[in-house]
Amino acid sequence: MGLECHAADSPRVRAFLGILLSLAVTAGADLESDLYKATLAKNNMQSVEATSEAVAEFVGPKRKKSHLALMFHDASCTYCRRALPELDRIALEMKGKDIAIGHVDVTANKAGMNSLMGLKGYPALIFWRRATANMSELLGAELRVDTDESFVLRACRHTGLSEERDKLRLQFLGKQVTVLKIDPKDITLQVEDEGGKKVWLPEEVFIAEGGQRLKNRRAEAMVLYQGSWDAHSMHYFLRRMMRPLIAEIKRMEDFSKGMAYELGPALVLCGSKLPRGFVEAATMYQLDHFAFHAKTKKACPVTVSKIPNKSRVVVFSPSWQQWSASRDGKAAALMGTFETVDDQGMVDWTSSHRYPGIMQLGYENFQYWLRSNRSTVLVALSFGNSKEALSIARLVEKQLRQLGKPQTSGTGVEVYSFEDSNRHYLGVVEGSLEGLDHYGVNQRSLPKVVVFESHQVWVEDDEHLRVDSLLEDMGKLPLMWRTSNTWLGAIVWALRHLGKMYMLADKRAKALGGTSGQIGYTICVGLASWMMLKYLWSCARSSVELVLHDDPVTTQSASAECEQKKTI
Repeated sequence: MGLECHAADSPRVRAFLGILLSLAVTAGADLESDLYKATLAKNNMQSVEATSEAVAEFVGPKRKKSHLALMFHDASCTYCRRALPELDRIALEMKGKDIAIGHVDVTANKAGMNSLMGLKGYPALIFWRRATANMSELLGAELRVDTDESFVLRACRHTGLSEERDKLRLQFLGKQVTVLKIDPKDITLQVEDEGGKKVWLPEEVFIAEGGQRLKNRRAEAMVLYQGSWDAHSMHYFLRRMMRPLIAEIKRMEDFSKGMAYELGPALVLCGSKLPRGFVEAATMYQLDHFAFHAKTKKACPVTVSKIPNKSRVVVFSPSWQQWSASRDGKAAALMGTFETVDDQGMVDWTSSHRYPGIMQLGYENFQYWLRSNRSTVLVALSFGNSKEALSIARLVEKQLRQLGKPQTSGTGVEVYSFEDSNRHYLGVVEGSLEGLDHYGVNQRSLPKVVVFESHQVWVEDDEHLRVDSLLEDMGKLPLMWRTSNTWLGAIVWALRHLGKMYMLADKRAKALGGTSGQIGYTICVGLASWMMLKYLWSCARSSVELVLHDDPVTTQSASAECEQKKTI
């Protein structure tokens, strides 16, 4: 009786729960909207009108504080209604700091702000560092464009200038030009040559009349925030960006202090001079890595006896960023020496050596590591102190170190080399991290190996890609299935899992009925597949016919309505 009563009441219970859920969602949306409106009425942040003049005044030389942060938001955007109150909390906490935080309501002029700022979605949080010069002084100045084609095009990409006008830009190389307009948002100048041609170029590609290059102030250009919209993440971003792009250090204590709690390896230039290529690299990866200039040998985190006095770039990962099951937490680093390498070579080298060692990954740094433009090997495992967990961890460490092949420097720092294109970035993550199930990781499959060829394409296979045979399995990688975030990747994933289900059922059929069971199971699967395909074909044909053959009554009424409009 109890079961029957419960069954009879279950539809009512479900309906009641559905009503409660809808009420909760509505109440949450109303509360969110009220909080958003209340934030607009506060004065913790500076309200900036959605016009080019107002934004230019906020960013211009008469700015109220050295550093600036500006959020663009839309009243109809759910994420905006959540993000703006969070930024308001930050503005309240950072009052008295050398930063002005403002907001722009783009609801009435979304197209204009999109065009002005190059925005593709909302909310958008943009930061500007302290301006070291007044760009307006360049108006009307006579300058010459650099002749280094590679540098000019790289600077245009860093600035966000599109490739469409590159052909015209290259015609300006080495030419004498006049500055017509300036844009302090992205540190660019519009210039005109003697023939009347006009083009926008980054400020750093120009040379003054005396032959002196204009200072590379790319670090002062706008930087778009790319994290989540909670107060903690945005606060961390703002505090990070308020630091200088490249910090000078005189001893290792300065470096350790500067890297405290940092989750990405540091870019360190060890040498007296600061090459232009290193400044470019530091600017490109400022969201992922802190950059340092170590002018003395004592300040350089890695010393190698073979090259004690040479300038070099070091990508250094402190011990707290490294994962280890058995070692005493020694930091891993990768080092390179530059004597005659050009700026492009330094940028390329830094780009391919950004994550040495076995990185300890978590929510904060996983996506940066994944989008590092290099193939990566991820091992997800269960962290714990049990005998089994420690045994698995030691096995993982052994396999990854054999894959990475580190060399030990004179100071005990492990040096990883990525000159071989087959070398991968290595990382370990707790298997319970939210979102890993998207890549085939679950608690039942730990430890699990996933190889990422890019952040959108990966390989995972419980049978053919295992921790205990990792080196051997990596050689078979070209023969394995690829999964991706595209529709083709979804089809591959479905086919793989259907194949696994078929093989599992085939084994069970053989265990229960032998060869006869296998044959019977195959026939049943074949019939079911044929019926399913026939049904899908029928649905597809009906849909096509519905689209191609209009309803004559509907067509006639539509034609009559059209004729009526023409006569009005």
